[in-house]
Amino acid sequence: MINRGWNTALTEPDPDTDTEPQGGPMLSRVEMVLLFVRDAQASLPFYRETLGMRVKSMSPGWIELDGGGVTVALHTHVGIPQKRGEAMPKVIFATDDIDDTYKVLKHRGVRFVSAPHQVHETAGVVGMAAEFQDPDGNMLSIYGTTRRGPRPL
Repeated sequence: MINRGWNTALTEPDPDTDTEPQGGPMLSRVEMVLLFVRDAQASLPFYRETLGMRVKSMSPGWIELDGGGVTVALHTHVGIPQKRGEAMPKVIFATDDIDDTYKVLKHRGVRFVSAPHQVHETAGVVGMAAEFQDPDGNMLSIYGTTRRGPRPL
């Protein structure tokens, strides 16, 4: 068994049985991220005005937003629990300037769970992220990279 650092143990591939299938359908890209919200219409101002996302289409209980190559869909679901766990999915938005984006979103009323912090470093490039929640408790994050060195506060 191989332990990749997660709580799941993986087995070594077996060359006799673990061959890649030839032909057939393949996954090509992520088409859509679906977020369940208590009321899609009530959640729309947060995504449109606060985050600056463009509406692609709307129907009762369903709103599709332009996520820059992937659709972010808001779908009304009345059974959303008040409290959500840490292991829930997270939508991560890319930004060219995490510090500026953090300041702008904070000014617009976004309540961040964490300030920009380092999440990885590879060959002098540092990945930075800051997490926040939408009004329905969905976890969201902004992410950007910067070169190693002092960062302005």
